[in-house]
Amino acid sequence: MNKINLENQSFDPVDKAEWYNKIVNDLKGKVSIDGLKAKSYEPFEIEPFYTLEESAKWEYLNILNRPADKNAPRTWSYLERIKVTNDFNANKEIKRALTTDVDGFILDLFDDPDIQFNKILDSIENTNFKIFLESDNRAFTCLNRFADYTKSDEIQQLSGGILYDPLSILSRHGHIDEAVFSKIISMLERTENIKDFTVFSVDSSTFGNAGASITQELAFSCSEFAEYCANLSDMGVSLESTISEKMTIEMGTGQNFFLEIAKGRALRYLFYKIAKEFGVKDINPYDFKVLGRTSMWNKSLFDPYVNILRTTTETMASILGGVDYIKVADFNAPFRKSDDFSKRVSRNISHMLKHESHFDKIADPVAGNWLINSITDKLITAAWELFLKTEEQGGYMEALKKGFIQQEINEVRLRKIEDISSHKEDYIGTTKYQMPTEIIDPDAINHDFNGEPKIDKALTPISAMTEFNQLRLRTEAYVKRKGQDFRPLVIPILLNATPIARARKEYAGLFFGSAGFKTDDSMINKPLEEQLNHATKFPRAIIAFCADNDALVDEEIKLFNDYKSSEKSVDQILSILGKPSDYDKLKSCDAIDFFINQKSNTIDLLTHMQQKLGVISSLNETEA
Repeated sequence: MNKINLENQSFDPVDKAEWYNKIVNDLKGKVSIDGLKAKSYEPFEIEPFYTLEESAKWEYLNILNRPADKNAPRTWSYLERIKVTNDFNANKEIKRALTTDVDGFILDLFDDPDIQFNKILDSIENTNFKIFLESDNRAFTCLNRFADYTKSDEIQQLSGGILYDPLSILSRHGHIDEAVFSKIISMLERTENIKDFTVFSVDSSTFGNAGASITQELAFSCSEFAEYCANLSDMGVSLESTISEKMTIEMGTGQNFFLEIAKGRALRYLFYKIAKEFGVKDINPYDFKVLGRTSMWNKSLFDPYVNILRTTTETMASILGGVDYIKVADFNAPFRKSDDFSKRVSRNISHMLKHESHFDKIADPVAGNWLINSITDKLITAAWELFLKTEEQGGYMEALKKGFIQQEINEVRLRKIEDISSHKEDYIGTTKYQMPTEIIDPDAINHDFNGEPKIDKALTPISAMTEFNQLRLRTEAYVKRKGQDFRPLVIPILLNATPIARARKEYAGLFFGSAGFKTDDSMINKPLEEQLNHATKFPRAIIAFCADNDALVDEEIKLFNDYKSSEKSVDQILSILGKPSDYDKLKSCDAIDFFINQKSNTIDLLTHMQQKLGVISSLNETEA
């Protein structure tokens, strides 16, 4: 075989564009822009490679994450979250974390303990780290305590901020302190002498954790930012230094890798554009301080170690998108409080990307990348359009009061949940490839992010897998009351041994595994008569008949009716996997209780089965 000497190959720019055009056109319609599959709630499809003339319009995208020193590498600070319950424990945790190469902390002050910062930071000689305070409407009180503490000379190098987004509080809880903007002004005045310390934030993760699309995250974050700019400037605050020095952007990062990279870049440009609209002149996109948080929307309650893979991908996207700080959610957060092991895993994700993957050696690894630039440009355009629609409602607060934002997000949220329920999108460990031996005590989990699927007045954070979690937890609660022998049992029956029938048998395990049902396929390779005789030994089992599309329907109906007439099977639930060619005729068979195929609503079917099996007493009893 002759080897091609690449050194002698040259590409004319036009040839290169045509080459890319050919490849992308071959792919067009086969894959979506994120390389997975088309999602109706993201308005993007692959388009041909841009021409040399069109590339000029994207030149601005190459400076989005480029610092003033173009040769400086892109660095980020890893922040560890510490829930402060008392001064002593917080001090102990900080000292221990500082030995693990963390760059700063987020102190969770939501419980509003009577803390003293001189005790929290007692005997810590090197205070050259970031410290962020996280609270709600008590943020001003926490800030006052911290400001008093920082008057000490030896503590002047401390930097960070307070993560206080009152508009996000309004979004999540439906109420707000009327004097919120006056408080922000007081906080600005209180921290004049504290170097590198922010006093309020814009939290886009509020929208992502409520199920919003990426376009909505960007647009509504922009609307929030514009609300702050308008109110603060009307009250006499100079925006020139305030938004770049006293504001933090909190950005949630989800699972769509390339879209999330582009989101970070688009967010900087959109905020920069809005700042310019408010007359801020001396500002650049990279001046904004961005704190990335991995999403809670897509985190599993079951098989939680898969969350490590998810958070790793999200952290990569955050860093490539240009965050300044990163907080990685603990992989077991959906069901347990943070512990030493989960914190160590979160830290090591950041350390691995820095010390092993060397993400910190290049100023902007994705600068000039066509795919990222293309998505970024489309996100900017789509988000700006939605932002303008929100402004037509009277701005962020008015749009929220009218329900415009809730309605927009709710449509996407329900569509996402419907896609999961119908298995258009799957989550490993929850809707697919479940661990049948995994048992979680339903009384010992963290029920945060398990809210109602539909949004009312507030943007309630939720897990995408909430309804599946509830299915599984109802089964676990039933088994806990009755014993393992009462775990619902599924017995697949192969009506013929074709590949399609076997594939449906595999699907049966995934489908019923979503609710924590046990599958017994020990007789699956035996003759049909032996499979049926084995099934009759379990009077309360779910029988899952599997066949290909060409099975003889009349013979099937006779088989089902004969089997159901047996005294041993009268209490069993009979179901059919798949949608054979004569499906309408098959549905007339009274012996079959449930018909299961890829268009079925998994949640509804399994909930009805749980009721039929006595796992729940009625369809209204849906809470574990």
